[in-house]
Amino acid sequence: MSATAPRFNDRLVAEAVRVHEDRLGHPVDEPEAWQHGRDAAGDLEARLVARAGATRLGLRVRDTLGRWRRNVAVLLGFAVLLAFLAGVITAIGVFGVPGPGGGEVNVFVVLAGLLGLQLAVLLVWLLMVVLRPGRGGGWLGARVMGVMALLTRRLSPDDPRQLLAIAAARLTGERRLGAWAASTLTHALWAAFCIGALLTCMLALAVRQYDFVWGTTLLDAPHFIQLVGWLGTGPALLGFPVPDEALVRASRLGADVAIEARRPWAGLVLGALLVYGLVPRVVLGLACFGLARRAAARFRLDLSASAYALAAPRVTPAARRMGVIDPERAGADAATGAVTKRVPAAEGPVAVAMLEPGPDVSVAIPDAWVSLGAADDRASRERVIEALRARAAAPRVVVVVAWLARTPDRGARSFLRRLRDATRAPVWLVLAGAGTARARDLRVASRIDEWARLAGGAAIDRVLAPQDDADCDDLGARVEAAFVDAPGSGT
Repeated sequence: MSATAPRFNDRLVAEAVRVHEDRLGHPVDEPEAWQHGRDAAGDLEARLVARAGATRLGLRVRDTLGRWRRNVAVLLGFAVLLAFLAGVITAIGVFGVPGPGGGEVNVFVVLAGLLGLQLAVLLVWLLMVVLRPGRGGGWLGARVMGVMALLTRRLSPDDPRQLLAIAAARLTGERRLGAWAASTLTHALWAAFCIGALLTCMLALAVRQYDFVWGTTLLDAPHFIQLVGWLGTGPALLGFPVPDEALVRASRLGADVAIEARRPWAGLVLGALLVYGLVPRVVLGLACFGLARRAAARFRLDLSASAYALAAPRVTPAARRMGVIDPERAGADAATGAVTKRVPAAEGPVAVAMLEPGPDVSVAIPDAWVSLGAADDRASRERVIEALRARAAAPRVVVVVAWLARTPDRGARSFLRRLRDATRAPVWLVLAGAGTARARDLRVASRIDEWARLAGGAAIDRVLAPQDDADCDDLGARVEAAFVDAPGSGT
């Protein structure tokens, strides 16, 4: 079976299922979904995604996601249409309606009305992206996305819709995905505004006669002439006619405007709206869209989340009723473990660490093995990890002995995970003290399952569960026997 990497939508469905399972406090138990996850090709994330998508809730979420995307597409189209109409209305406002004999318009009022606000907003966006790369984004797009999320929840307030909204909010906060998506929408809306304004200006200039003038009270005329020269640089490069200095001087308010001045001024207005308004928005919108797609492609689920950690051992292909050192014993309790690394066939010592050893159980460690000692507090755990890292060669296997009378907790998971990261050797967890746990009226099978789930979250390679306290007196022989049973051992 070829491995196919999950898509962002698949991860979104898995995250929505995880939100639901976090609320429940345990994974949804559907045998067919678990089997689908184990049969899936790929890494642990791919199997978790496949399992979540195969649950009944996952199927409902995926169906809801399809409807949600259609609703979002409609709302996005409506938002773009509003932006287009805003550009039309703005252009009508700055030009006005000329009289029967024509009309005069102040060229700087027209340019300021069409370009002033959006250029200021674009400058703010660029500053936010440069100065606050972790949070900068399109404010307008973010507000529109928030309104769309609110409307979609109100239009269909069913449970999958709520779960999708929560999952989408969490995922879009990763790798600036939400910021780039909001920026893409912001640039798209401003581009629609520019298109509406540009088409309206072209229609107005084609069917009506306007004389462009300018005037000032406080500022010097040379400043306006220089500004027109700067503004005309871009449009001139694209072939738009622009006024020269003599034509600018001749168009001052109160002077007789020559007929031949109308076309260069119209070219300046249309060219400036295209070069400084529409083109930057299209280019930046495409760039942000590409960055958003890259962020979505690089996104990975947080497998350390509790729901994923609990589900991980049960979707591992090698997960099975394993780990009982005496498999021939009828009715023996077993642990669900995950073989995440193959056991090497090379000879070498076996290192043993005692995770908070219990006084009621003895463990016989062969002389050929290396004892890393007890790990019953923070200092001793650090010493065990440093001793393992200091070894010149990796041991054949690292065996961690834990007592079933002890409740698995975050401290134990953290220690196992750090121990797993400290060595290239396989790490096995031996759950001792079954007889003692039974004597204390503990549910041994449930406790083994709890430890197995914790071990899966810490990427432990195998979980072994002797059924009697006496089994630990001959731990060496029984671990060696387990090597023969391990897949890929070669022994």
